[in-house]
Amino acid sequence: ELSDGGTHVLWTRSSECLPIPDNSVDLVLTDPPYGSNVQYGELSAFWLVWLRDELGLTDEQLGLSDEVLVHRKVAQKTYEDYAQGLQRIFSECYRILKPNCPLVFTFNNKDINAWYSVVRAAIKSGVYLDVRGVVYQEPIENYKNTAHTRFAGSLHGDFIYTFLKTPSPRGHDNSINISEMPRFISRLAKAALSRKPGCSTSELYVEIFPKLIPLFQTLASSEDGFAQLQSAFGVDTIEDRKS
Repeated sequence: ELSDGGTHVLWTRSSECLPIPDNSVDLVLTDPPYGSNVQYGELSAFWLVWLRDELGLTDEQLGLSDEVLVHRKVAQKTYEDYAQGLQRIFSECYRILKPNCPLVFTFNNKDINAWYSVVRAAIKSGVYLDVRGVVYQEPIENYKNTAHTRFAGSLHGDFIYTFLKTPSPRGHDNSINISEMPRFISRLAKAALSRKPGCSTSELYVEIFPKLIPLFQTLASSEDGFAQLQSAFGVDTIEDRKS
């Protein structure tokens, strides 16, 4: 319980295990790591080398083994590890949420495996994507020059997901088989280009992903979802797919 008239609590701890009662939270609003886009722990290492003694940090606190992301060079930080790490966190979100209340987060990535990982983690935690659950948020101008968005073809802006702690799926669409998804994407891209010739790669992603993400709910129930994705696409990003 809060004391002294406080209105909030700030914890610096793992969100996999929180001292919050079951079914007690009205909304979880979070911003998970974006796959391999940012190596958060490594980016802070330069400063922590100088500050560790002053801050009293231990080797365990500085270790990166529990970091939830995809590592570009370290083999053990795979998309499977990333999905499982996110699932542990989303499962904790599920536990503390009240029934029918939302789990909301933003996400940005061009890698199909990263998109599937975050959707799979959420679905396996027990929540379901709301029928209006994918909304595009226009980019903030200052964020267009960050390390993972300043290059040509980068995806600007974020997608906002809304999942619900509901007893049954809402908006669950299993009408398209995974093998048909590449053709489905090609049709969406051609339709977008016919409406707006010369639109950018980022604009194509904005057109395609809100329609693609709900289809991942069916694939999320499969244990070999990553293998199915690679078999169907053979690529990591949409623009690599030849129409």
